Amino acid sequence: MGHSRPVARAMLVIAALLSPFLFPLPFTALLALLGAVVSAWVPLVVGVIIDALYWSREAYAFPLWTLFGAAVTLTAFFVHRFVETSIMRG
Repeated sequence: MGHSRPVARAMLVIAALLSPFLFPLPFTALLALLGAVVSAWVPLVVGVIIDALYWSREAYAFPLWTLFGAAVTLTAFFVHRFVETSIMRG
């Protein structure tokens, strides 16, 4: 999404952030991954939102979706850095 319009990028981020409230988890995860293309922080924020809405100690002992979001965010940072570096070299 390098040269896409800013409105489309903003709508993708907004859709990803609202998806835990509106859509089932697989679609939310897909939107979070797509949002990582626009901003690497989107999966982490979506994970925090999901855990804030649905996490309980009885289900699992730690905020699982926040950790998943952090892992995807870290991966997205490395991918963004690699793509920017390879584009500048090429």
